[in-house]
Amino acid sequence: MGTDSGTPVNFHTESAWREVAIYVQHGMTPLQAITSATKYPAQFFKVDKDVGTLEPGKLADIIVVRGNVLESIDYLRDIEHIYKGGKCYK
Repeated sequence: MGTDSGTPVNFHTESAWREVAIYVQHGMTPLQAITSATKYPAQFFKVDKDVGTLEPGKLADIIVVRGNVLESIDYLRDIEHIYKGGKCYK
């Protein structure tokens, strides 16, 4: 996954979920699209021992959304909370 975040009409707050949604529109399952944004980049940069998947002992920032993204990837655009560094942000 790579974004052009911050370019005109592609704002930082929207670019990631829009890109993942495009992957689904073009045939990926929601899980494949999410994996392409998390696990595979960590493997590429050789940091997958520490990040990229939710596993005991790994670092992770987690988002909570209003629905099941495996049923509709569009739920990614409706974030309820972000957990970062052990703290919850609204």
